[in-house]
Parts: sequence; C-alpha cells; structure tokens
Amino acid sequence: MNRLKERLKIIVLRSSLLLVFTLATALTHAAGHSANMTLMVSVVADCSFDMASTLTMPDLPMGKLSGRGAGDKLADYKSTLLLKASCNGTQKYKYTFSPAIKGGSCIGTDTGHLNYCLSIDNTDVDLSAGSAVYEVTQASDRFDDAETLVTVIPQVGEVSPKPGTNTAVLTVTIEPS
Repeated sequence: MNRLKERLKIIVLRSSLLLVFTLATALTHAAGHSANMTLMVSVVADCSFDMASTLTMPDLPMGKLSGRGAGDKLADYKSTLLLKASCNGTQKYKYTFSPAIKGGSCIGTDTGHLNYCLSIDNTDVDLSAGSAVYEVTQASDRFDDAETLVTVIPQVGEVSPKPGTNTAVLTVTIEPS
C-alpha cells in the first residue's frame, strides 16, 4: 500500500510538472497585438456678442410722412443699436445682418409702410442681397466688449404709411474671420 501511495505521488508530481511546462510553453508562444492611436483636438477661435433684444424707435408723427415718397429716409427719427463683441484667438471677426423681410436695401417691416436702414461708421449696410457682412479688426487676439454702433434709420416703404406699429426682425450673427 505504501508502494501504491508512492507511485501515485510520482504520477501526480509528473503530471503537475507536465502541466507547468505546458503552461510555460504556451505563455512564451502566445501571440500579442498592439495598436497606436492618435489623439487630436482642434482649438478654434470663438466670438460672442451682446445686443438688445428689442430696439424701440422714437415715435414718428404721421405728418412727417406727408409729401414723402418710397425710399425717403427719416434721419430725425433714427436710433442706435449697440453691439458688444468678445473674442478669443482672433483679431478679426464679422457680423452678418439678415432681415426676415427685405425692404429694398433695408430691413422690411410686416406692414410694408416703413423700412429700417442700417448704417455703420456713416456707411450704409446694403441688405439687398438678403444679408450683409461687416468685418472688424481689433488690436489684440483676445478682447471683451468691443463696441460697434449701428445706426437704424426709418425709411418710407412701398405701401402708403398708416398709423400703427411697424415691426421688423433682424438676425445678427458673429463669427471669427
């Protein structure tokens, strides 16, 4: 019986050694795989701006419209829209002005009685193509609250004016250029 036990021990020991040798051989012959990955990020210039959501023009007396024809501007009733830009990473940016309704080269109103014309630095902003771009260059590539003043001037529209409210919608966007 002792002999049988010893023989079993030898068999178990040999089997264990064979298993360890097999595992070691398998590990040294295992195929590995590696891959490279490239990480990229684009840093882009960005701009934002503030402006009033509503610009209420001065009241325009009906009598001031008599004798005026379509396209006549009423500079005595102009108002100013202030745009304040902030940009990082660029000295140059542009505003795009897009009216919901075109009134010739100006912003058309819901009634057609009046238009609103834009001017920046005493230069008319021509919206006849449906939108217009105004470009600005600053001294630095990082700035806050750079001001652009837009003058808004009422203009007699194609439809004979009548008393009432004349509403227009203008979309203004800013982007680095």
